Amino acid sequence: MTRLVASAALGTDLHGAPQHREEEGLLLFTNGVVELRVDAATGAWLAFARPGEPPALGRGSPSAGWVSIRTPEAWMLDGESSRCVGYRVETGTSETFLLITRRQGVWEVCERYGLRSGCDLLSRSVALTLCEGTPVEVEAVRLSLRGVCVGEPAGCRFLVPERFPPEIVPYASLKPERVTGLSGQTDLLVVVHHEGARRGVVVAALCRTDVTYGSVVEREETIEIHHEFLATQVVRPGHTFTLGTQFVRLIEGDLDATLVAAQRVFALAGHGLPADVPADAPDCVIYSAHAGGTVDSGLRDGGGGFRDYAARIPYLAELGFNTFWMLPFWHGSFYAPIAYDRLDARLGDEADLKALVDTAHRHGARLLADLIPHGPKPESGLEKNHPGWIARDRDGNFRYRWGCYDCDYAHPGWQRFMAEHAVDWVRRAGLDGYRVDVALGQGENWRPHDGNRPGNSRVGGVVLLEKVRQALHQEKASCLLLAEATHPGLWSSCELMYDFPFAYQVAPCAVTMPAAEFVPALRRWLQWQRALLPDGALLMRYVESHDTARARLRYGPGLTRAFLGLLCTIHGVPMVYDEGEVGFEPFLRACLAARKAHPALTRGEADYLAVETSAPEVCGILRALPDAAAIVAINFSGRPV
Repeated sequence: MTRLVASAALGTDLHGAPQHREEEGLLLFTNGVVELRVDAATGAWLAFARPGEPPALGRGSPSAGWVSIRTPEAWMLDGESSRCVGYRVETGTSETFLLITRRQGVWEVCERYGLRSGCDLLSRSVALTLCEGTPVEVEAVRLSLRGVCVGEPAGCRFLVPERFPPEIVPYASLKPERVTGLSGQTDLLVVVHHEGARRGVVVAALCRTDVTYGSVVEREETIEIHHEFLATQVVRPGHTFTLGTQFVRLIEGDLDATLVAAQRVFALAGHGLPADVPADAPDCVIYSAHAGGTVDSGLRDGGGGFRDYAARIPYLAELGFNTFWMLPFWHGSFYAPIAYDRLDARLGDEADLKALVDTAHRHGARLLADLIPHGPKPESGLEKNHPGWIARDRDGNFRYRWGCYDCDYAHPGWQRFMAEHAVDWVRRAGLDGYRVDVALGQGENWRPHDGNRPGNSRVGGVVLLEKVRQALHQEKASCLLLAEATHPGLWSSCELMYDFPFAYQVAPCAVTMPAAEFVPALRRWLQWQRALLPDGALLMRYVESHDTARARLRYGPGLTRAFLGLLCTIHGVPMVYDEGEVGFEPFLRACLAARKAHPALTRGEADYLAVETSAPEVCGILRALPDAAAIVAINFSGRPV
């Protein structure tokens, strides 16, 4: 076995700097807080634990972690014998890395484990090289964790915070082969905890380059956690590609402490919000509308376009709205633009748009436009001028969606064009930012830009929005970006993001569940959701938009009123879609006035379980600052309680 060791990692460090040593056929990597064990002969990861304690990963399993490759035909590597061909240690800015390279069949697998001084966090990523044979079409790479358990199995339980209704699953009730899915809308967090032992395991994945999903698979007395990175591509012999990252923390404390530690993964991993988020971003109250009218009417009941919309702003501002998101007004048809540098003439001209923006500013409000990076219609001429910006299918044909070209979000030329377009209208009309349609990305591009793989276009919005935001803030520091997505990779490039899970998964359950069951589940879900967001993250909270049915038709006036109260008081930013205020004006005015008068309702830490209520149908919320607090009670029962 070849050993390539960085000298900076050798020797004794009394401060807990990560070190490695060989011992009886094992390679140990530890910082004194946690310890990784690897089979020196095979390179297999055997266990992960606190020194002197039973393993939290690798319990009753031949390995703690494994790497698998999914192809159209089958899974590769899973269960295939391996041989360690070497290891080395590298010292980074904040982490020390142990790189283990092993050979499995035609693949060379290099796993990269990272530890920090005095910290219980382990990071894990992988580089894969096809050494010989014919090209292989890779659909996904899966990083698996096996034998996950803390303490005795009888007292262990696991939870997936994104799931609704929220559930804690005791290991005593595990059903072998039962699967719980993890969506790509979060950091794929799984929490395992033992109350008696006061020990927990936190597992998450954060990736900026590939769409990632996951699952929990139950076994007899343990669980497996899988994170699947959709690194779609054709790999040829000699080619190496990398992906990750998976994170594991071993926590001491109760379940609440474990959830807090889970949320801290964002900061430890360097995934957070930009440092220059405008200070008033939490104060936003969004009103969404199209200058031509509501979607219900086919955008025809709005009257006189920009001028008529400007006439509505004084009343809407008096109600409490201070951020007006205008649905697309570009030359073309709704979300199918033809020219990004021209306006829809039916709504007015550039002077009318500028007058609308000025009206919003006079009332202390921002005006956001719609940025549409998914691509223009074929009439735009993009195919002739910049064919490389358009994604292609496997046969090399242009891809289309919604009657438009499917543009490659990961192409630097398209990223640059979107940034220039965004800045152009800030200069021309005074816009204050954008809501970004389909913000994360679209389909694969099988003719990618140099260095990209086909799947990168599916999350190319991470870099595209970073470039847009940088250009906007150089022009106007108060600009906001609202991303139509729920994806942790985008927090580095926007101020606001959609809360899709609440709108599409949680709120509809208010119709199918009794209020006495829905409200306690809602409160626990909101409490757990805090672990899925980095510090300072602001979700746009809503129950209807131009993409959904009307709330009053779906939920009725009573539930709609309760939801409006909830949106105004939970952590995040409320949004009301065109005419959604009708019939609720006095109530909404009072809620928004309270929100403005009490900073705790916009900046206070939110605790959704601290307030005891006399009836389970009442949602109690505590919003607390160091020197002020607000308590909210919202009745979902439809009757006095």
